[in-house]
Amino acid sequence: MEVVVTKVLVMFLWAAVKMASGLLPVPVYRALANSRRGRKLVDKVVGAVLCIGGGVLLATVFIHMLPEVQVRKKKKVCSRRTYTGSKLISRQIV
Repeated sequence: MEVVVTKVLVMFLWAAVKMASGLLPVPVYRALANSRRGRKLVDKVVGAVLCIGGGVLLATVFIHMLPEVQVRKKKKVCSRRTYTGSKLISRQIV
């Protein structure tokens, strides 16, 4: 199979998987939301997933900032007297 055909197939397969995983919570919520106990469970799961997503987003942002901070540190663009948040984090991690 050619590379282009494989890439197109993988692209459509990935789109189908993302669509299915995006729509899957709707029937699960409808099935569980009928009872009081199920509604509490759904609320807890949604809260946990949102917290995990926020943590992943923040971790990604800080990890992508570290190389830039290291480059500036090597070039000594930032003075040693001013400490930005990213500089403090990079000093603690590295």
